[in-house]
Amino acid sequence: MGDIARAPAGALDPSSWNPARALDETTRIRTAGPGGSIAVVREDRAYWVRARSSSCSGGDGTFSGVDDYILERPRDNVLDLLVTWPLAGLADARARIPLD
Repeated sequence: MGDIARAPAGALDPSSWNPARALDETTRIRTAGPGGSIAVVREDRAYWVRARSSSCSGGDGTFSGVDDYILERPRDNVLDLLVTWPLAGLADARARIPLD
């Protein structure tokens, strides 16, 4: 998987994370568009991120979406994510993905 993750998310510089700003934008990020939303979990805080690029398509009863994110590789090599997709009935789900 490397340092670039191709999945639902957005580019972040963790040294510039501002929890207050992240909280102010949470609702907007989580409800923008028909697809899912993703947050990086660090130190028990979820930082909702925007996709660097995305595309979607659909038809009769189908939907396909691809979002591209560039994230800093976690020090412990485990990508800790919170994923939600309200329109698809997916409540917040946490995923811890080993990168090695």
